[in-house]
Amino acid sequence: QLRDESSSQPRVLSWPKPFQEGRHRVENEHHARRPVTSVNPDNVLRTGELIRVNLRITVLELSQEGVLHLVFPADQQTINARYYSTSLNEKVKPAIRS
Repeated sequence: QLRDESSSQPRVLSWPKPFQEGRHRVENEHHARRPVTSVNPDNVLRTGELIRVNLRITVLELSQEGVLHLVFPADQQTINARYYSTSLNEKVKPAIRS
């Protein structure tokens, strides 16, 4: 029942080590990096403009325009919904595969 929400086995097996080395808190450590999945509002608007101009634009083409950073294989041709402008018409959005 918890398959989708549970941690992977390597993640679970790596947990004891930091505590054996003196870590006392279970909360995430603060860091200055932006998360890999961070969304830049300017890129959201620019992505929406590019999609409205070319409804068949691919993820690879969007990355070449500099609005997306590919963190998955280039042959994957779907876009995560968070990159769409809210004004984009629902029937224009491609199906999102999980």
